[in-house]
Amino acid sequence: LICLFKTRKDARSAVLVVLAGNGASQTTDSPTSFPYCQKSFARQSCACFWATMSMATGNCKCSYTVGLVGLSAFGFLLSLYTSYVELRAEQDRSYQALCDISERISCTKVFTSSYGRGFGIAGKVFGEGSFLNVPNGFYGIFYYFLVAACSFSDHLRIARVNSYLILLSNGLSLYLAYLLYFILEDLCIVCVTTYAVNLISLILALQKIQILVREEQVMRAINTAKKAK
Repeated sequence: LICLFKTRKDARSAVLVVLAGNGASQTTDSPTSFPYCQKSFARQSCACFWATMSMATGNCKCSYTVGLVGLSAFGFLLSLYTSYVELRAEQDRSYQALCDISERISCTKVFTSSYGRGFGIAGKVFGEGSFLNVPNGFYGIFYYFLVAACSFSDHLRIARVNSYLILLSNGLSLYLAYLLYFILEDLCIVCVTTYAVNLISLILALQKIQILVREEQVMRAINTAKKAK
C-alpha cells in the first residue's frame, strides 16, 4: 500500500486524515463528542479505503486507454485499406483484394456496392454527387482518429462523449451487418473485423468510465474527510 500511496498525493493525504481521525477518537474522553468522532472516523476510513482501491485500479485505467488507442489505430488502418480497395476497384474492375477469398467471401463486392458509399444513405438523401457520399472508409478514418484522440483524456465528460461515439458506431455496425448478411449475402472479413473492433472498444470505454466515476467519488470522499477533520 505504501508503494501505491506514493503515486498520488491525495491518497497520502487521505491516510493522514484517517490517522488523525483515529487519534482524535482515541483521545476523546467526552461521551457527548465520542459518537461524532466515531462517525467522522468511519467517514475518513471509507475515504482511505476508496483511495486505496483507486490506486490499485490506476494501472487498469491506463491499460484501458492503451487498449482504446490501439484498437482505434487498428480500425484506422482497416479504414485506410477499405478506402484503398474501393478506389482501386473503381479504377480497375479486374482488381482482386487480399480479402477476396471466394464469390461469397469478398470485401471488394461489398465496398463497391451502393452501400459502400455514405452507408447507402447519403446518396439517397443528399444525392450521388454530394460530398457526404464518400466511401465508408473515409468516415472510418475520421471516426477512429477522433476516438483515439478522446481516449487519451481522463476527463469524465470527454470519456462519456467518447463512449457515445463508440456506441453510435456499434449501432452502425448492426445496420451494416444486416446489409451484409441479408441484402448483399456476402461475408466481408474486413467488415466483420471492424465490427469486432467497435464492440471491444465499447466494452473498454464503459470500463474506463466506471474507473473515472470511482476516482471522482474518491476525490469527493477525501474532500469530505478533510472538511470533517
